[in-house]
Amino acid sequence: MRKEFQAERLKMKRKHTFLLFAACYGLAAAWMLYAVTDLDFGRFNDFAALAAFNLLMIASIFSPVLIAAYASRLADVEQYGNCYKWIACLQTPASIWNAKALSGLSHILLYTLAQTLLLAAVCGYFREPSLSLYVQVFLDLLLTCAALFFLQLWLSICSKSQLVPLFVSIAGTFGGIFSWLLAFPLRYLIPWGYYSALCGISMYYDQETRYAYYAIQPFPWAWAAVLALAAAALYLFCRRAFLRQISD
Repeated sequence: MRKEFQAERLKMKRKHTFLLFAACYGLAAAWMLYAVTDLDFGRFNDFAALAAFNLLMIASIFSPVLIAAYASRLADVEQYGNCYKWIACLQTPASIWNAKALSGLSHILLYTLAQTLLLAAVCGYFREPSLSLYVQVFLDLLLTCAALFFLQLWLSICSKSQLVPLFVSIAGTFGGIFSWLLAFPLRYLIPWGYYSALCGISMYYDQETRYAYYAIQPFPWAWAAVLALAAAALYLFCRRAFLRQISD
């Protein structure tokens, strides 16, 4: 597996994957810094919840497009060259797929961890640590990004044009943004909506007093399990599509 994983890394060497993740992370960091600048602490009750809410909202805007672009680049190495059968002469099809899936999940894990550490750094600066909140945000980002990754990789493998998965991602991103406003059922029907569905933070804004009340709710484990099962199903669909490309 080590050699196969190294091969995937070399395939992506000149595709500037790091710059994609760094750019989206920089946008998230810039938004977080903007959100916590010149705060009026008399107009909200929980800074940690406010910061986490903002991080998840900005993630629902930029992360889906990032994942779609990354999945497309991970697939087009073999797609554009039409070399599925060639690589199978050197490696077993299953090992190629395992390395590709592991490469994608490792990038997502590191990206999610970096976002969570960003939240911890911002909250730690204001001396409002909340370990349980960090765990909730980490699980929210990790599960949602993993499900979107396998969905986008499946679309990239099955599509001759990589514009189709990108357009699907953009449409889904808009749906995910609207899901913050529609509590049910949109956020539970599309994977892009699970950034908000798994957000264990409720917010009520009083227009008269201009006061925002945040409340940290228990993590929705049932919906997290639904998303995890969906991610597992998408993994199987994606694996079948990849192996079919080699066998056909």
